[in-house]
Amino acid sequence: MSTRTKMPEEKGLDHSISLVKEGYNFIINRRVSMQSNVFKTKVLGRSAYCLSGSEAAKLFYDETKFKRAGAAPLPAKKTLFGVGGVQGLDDEAHRHRKAMFMQLWTHESADRLGQLTREHYAKAAKDWVQQDEIVLYDEAKKILTQVACDWCGVPLAADEVEKRTDQLSLMFEKAGEVGFSHFRGWSARSKAEDWIEDLIDEAREGHLQLNEDM
Repeated sequence: MSTRTKMPEEKGLDHSISLVKEGYNFIINRRVSMQSNVFKTKVLGRSAYCLSGSEAAKLFYDETKFKRAGAAPLPAKKTLFGVGGVQGLDDEAHRHRKAMFMQLWTHESADRLGQLTREHYAKAAKDWVQQDEIVLYDEAKKILTQVACDWCGVPLAADEVEKRTDQLSLMFEKAGEVGFSHFRGWSARSKAEDWIEDLIDEAREGHLQLNEDM
């Protein structure tokens, strides 16, 4: 006979402030403290159920139970996801957009992504040994920005790495914050989109030569 375990519930009237302060760690912290992949809390005065783990991920992909459109708040769309992004589409529109991305994810492209990552980390490590101290998170962001651009075939000059790294990082670092801090993430996405749109226009007009095999 199967037994059911009662779902843990966070005590207190509301935990909206904790969510704002902790951001992504909000669920992770409670998952650890409650020793459960599922728990109940309260956000904005309403009951909220938080799930994590592989089984939860499968559940969220069941389109008969969940809809993406309208689920994400505008601040997240303006920073993390982007307005009109695949994360906010349902049914055929979602499948069509996702299929476009998945066509790029071949065995060869995955291998190349791994190769580029190893190469950029190895190159950076040679510079690190000459320094007294580094902040690994900051260095990793720069490396991953270069890897992503190389893998996608997006030209990125050496003197542009810091600028683009900051723009891409602010999109997810400030997505869950409020006030001016969040506006920085909003502004960063806008500038990054302008950058990519300009590159697309240059390529279409024949002013920018790209490697079609990328």
